Amino acid sequence: MKRFFAVAITIVAQILFFSSFAQNLRGLRITSEEYPIIVYIDQQEISMPTMSCFVANLKRSYYHIKIYRSSRFGGKERCVYNQKVYYNGRGVVNIVVGSDYGDSFPWPPQDSEDNWDNGNGWNNYGKEMSSDQFETFYKKYKKLSFESEREELLSYVLSYSMLYSAQALRLVKDCSFNSEKKKLIEKVYPNIIDKHNFYQVIEELDFSSDKEEMYKKLSKLNQDAKW
Repeated sequence: MKRFFAVAITIVAQILFFSSFAQNLRGLRITSEEYPIIVYIDQQEISMPTMSCFVANLKRSYYHIKIYRSSRFGGKERCVYNQKVYYNGRGVVNIVVGSDYGDSFPWPPQDSEDNWDNGNGWNNYGKEMSSDQFETFYKKYKKLSFESEREELLSYVLSYSMLYSAQALRLVKDCSFNSEKKKLIEKVYPNIIDKHNFYQVIEELDFSSDKEEMYKKLSKLNQDAKW
């Protein structure tokens, strides 16, 4: 009997250890469902041909992720993923590439307003938010009193989701100061789906000098993303 309890305690301890380890994982997990891939982060090759890799010890920032399908000889065949990804410094962001049609993300049922943060709908970077999802997020965003709280919520959403320019415009209009508008514009731009419409957001700035500055910054971002 004592031996049984000793074994049971050992098993429970191992379960708790691995559970704690999994919860403390932080970084980007990049997986291919069908073919070997070669991964680049900020123009640096970080993997040989592989089906999966994990990049840890990342700071809170945007990272340019470029994924190539590997040829049978181990070289780069073609690009299957090319995005700027925001990592908020916590948890794991999953990037999955699948069929020959490019990147593939599982997309669970939408969150309800009362359970918007249950992990459904926003658990994989790169998917646009539906109108209902955005309205749910926007209500939460509007209720927050402090800029730091709003920034944290927005960072979380941007780590998983893409926005339309019209949605970004609503967020910018809620900013009290021009400096806040500029900061938000730079933050959301890499996650904008219809970048050709983003000029509407920039035009919300109060001063022509700030508009000119922002156009130049975003143009540089576009050029950097084309390497």
